[in-house]
Amino acid sequence: MSPQLSAGDILNIDGTEYVVAMHPERKDEPYAQMGRRGVVYNVSSSGADAMALKMFSPRYRVPPLVMHTGKLAKLCDLPAISAANRKVLTPQRYTTLLRQQPDLSYAILMPWIEGPSWAQLVQGQQALTSSESLSLASPLAQALSIMEQGGYAHCALAGSCLLLPGLTGRSKSAIEFVGLEQFYGPSFPKLLEFLSPTPGYNARSNPDSDLLSNADRFAGGILIAEMLTWCDDTVRSSRWGSSYFDPEEMQKPCQRLDILLGALRQYWGDSLAELFRRLWNSENSADCPSFGEWVIFIPGTATPPVEKNEASEPLKKLAKNNKCANCGEPLASEVRFCDRCGFKVGDIVSTSLPVTVRMPDEVPVLWIKCPKCGHQNPPGSTFCEMDRAELPGPTNDKKWEEQDISPPTAVIGSETAFYVIPRFVHSSGFVINFKPGKTSWDVGREDPVYDIHPDIDLTAFENGSTVSRQHAQIRVNGKDIVLISVTPTNWTRVNSVRLLPHTPVVLKPGDRIEFAKVVVTFNT
Repeated sequence: MSPQLSAGDILNIDGTEYVVAMHPERKDEPYAQMGRRGVVYNVSSSGADAMALKMFSPRYRVPPLVMHTGKLAKLCDLPAISAANRKVLTPQRYTTLLRQQPDLSYAILMPWIEGPSWAQLVQGQQALTSSESLSLASPLAQALSIMEQGGYAHCALAGSCLLLPGLTGRSKSAIEFVGLEQFYGPSFPKLLEFLSPTPGYNARSNPDSDLLSNADRFAGGILIAEMLTWCDDTVRSSRWGSSYFDPEEMQKPCQRLDILLGALRQYWGDSLAELFRRLWNSENSADCPSFGEWVIFIPGTATPPVEKNEASEPLKKLAKNNKCANCGEPLASEVRFCDRCGFKVGDIVSTSLPVTVRMPDEVPVLWIKCPKCGHQNPPGSTFCEMDRAELPGPTNDKKWEEQDISPPTAVIGSETAFYVIPRFVHSSGFVINFKPGKTSWDVGREDPVYDIHPDIDLTAFENGSTVSRQHAQIRVNGKDIVLISVTPTNWTRVNSVRLLPHTPVVLKPGDRIEFAKVVVTFNT
């Protein structure tokens, strides 16, 4: 739809004269933004802030917009929807104006929001610092969480519907939602004409009609993850177009997914990465993480994340000691895992039993050395934690298959047992590493209310809700690793055989374990 108004046109609305602004760069053209449903003009009146006048194309000039606008007006106090403060130009009230400009029937007058859209920033690959990424993602998650708690949803979230006035330096609001015509809430009319796919942000299945309050979960989670990782060069250079993901690859295994997950871990930690993996594998909107979960795990601005190739203060302090707390291996200041034993920098070695670690001369085969920088990455990694280079693996590096490297061992009391190597591989392919420095690991589902935080937390995995809070325990028993089912209600099976509670079973590589409906394979 091409602009129907000209620069300098005067519109009398409720006794106030609004002038259509001239484009700041293209003289004699109106200052307007064209979208899929119409044109938004910048109009102003003497001594007042600029306003936006949204003129719809004919199919979207629908009378129920009046009722919808009345419902929206009551939500002006919610964060990031200042565009809800609007009025509709109805035939009854604005007869004179509409006789002169019939295309303004059911047009909407609302505040003009200055700033680029997220889609423009993505399309232009505009760089952000990690602090700027956080300053956008955090208020977005907060706003969506508050909306969700009230039963509200935007219902058409995409980069083009999200403006970033905070980047102009002239607004107190970091983000603002626009395109509110399909906004959903209790007793809101459903304007089906405005519901349309949002390429790059659509899940495989549309939200159920009776669960529209969940409709933003998938697209909102994608936007939050895009913002959090936009400080990463590789993420920006991998973007598809005005969205990070190609619409054809949504919820499928792809290189962009690996890159984004790696960047989430690099900058913000495993919890957010696993939250996104859960989002990506969801079957419907109800399975997606709620926005409250994103709020919980997005860090506050008071504790900014580690920038790429830059050590945080705790890492710098450890670098002065220059040794792994677990095996004594010298450490570089930037690493997060010991090159030899895989111990996470900053973790504390368990002192429940005297532990002495014996390391082989070679790095264990399960730890993946970056061919570019030499950094040792945790098992299952696809891209290097330090420089984002692609890592070799059994499928593309025959040398891996030829290596015969003995695993490291730990002396526990007077007996020797495998150490660091044990891990689970989830049915989705995700690797669950056992935390080093321990001789027993609790398996279950996290419950912050009861202060239950298992060593192997299955909460985020598909069907994780079927797992008990204290489901099972893994223990080192001499040279064996045994599994003990703890829960009397939710079952535990090994190779399809149900375990009796409190009865140890020795695990062997390749064993298939079912913690209720969560299926993993044991490996060493």
